[in-house]
Amino acid sequence: MKHRLIILAVITIVLASIFSAMTVAINPRILFIERIRFLQGDAVTAGDTLRAVLEVENEGDKTLYGTSVMLAIPELGIHRRQGRVDMTRGEVTSRDAQLDIPADTPEGWYMLRVFVSDDDSIVSRKLYRWIYIKFN
Repeated sequence: MKHRLIILAVITIVLASIFSAMTVAINPRILFIERIRFLQGDAVTAGDTLRAVLEVENEGDKTLYGTSVMLAIPELGIHRRQGRVDMTRGEVTSRDAQLDIPADTPEGWYMLRVFVSDDDSIVSRKLYRWIYIKFN
């Protein structure tokens, strides 16, 4: 029984390595969010628009078609996708993103999800930032 568990563990590790290598071979495109800056700092007033500037880089070896940026606050059920810009290999671009904050949002800290992906969602990056929403 002990030998079967060891063999099963070895097979699992080998298969994981194979699939990991296949993913790299199939998907040589790499997308990075180099920097994000909020124009209002880390606080926004309820009823206003959160504005961000992102620096995004395509470090892969292929063009990414239709890259877009999405800002979301899942706790509030709000999101907004913007963009659809092609990015050539090695290109670094600055992207503006906005999210309207509902006027009735209770004051407090909320987790903002920043999501950048290509048109077919083969390549994507997410990051999270805390923002403070002030009640108007």
